[in-house]
Amino acid sequence: MPTDSTPDPFDELFQRIRQTLGELTPEPLLNRIRPVVEGFFESFQLVPQKDFQTHLRNLARLESTVSELEARIRKLEADRSEQDS
Repeated sequence: MPTDSTPDPFDELFQRIRQTLGELTPEPLLNRIRPVVEGFFESFQLVPQKDFQTHLRNLARLESTVSELEARIRKLEADRSEQDS
């Protein structure tokens, strides 16, 4: 759901449709289509592309950190096994 500072994506979408189609699509038809489109997209968790890319970068860094930590654990366990032998 958009915040006060974030434009409503549906308003933006329908504004673009109005600009593209001009007089070809009457306003009552757009008013009837809007709830259908909104209902369809409610089943998805949509985020802005910029936020999505940021989350992907953070996830990649976390995966790298986890891999490094797992390697350190394996090395420590191997060193401990050698000491116990």
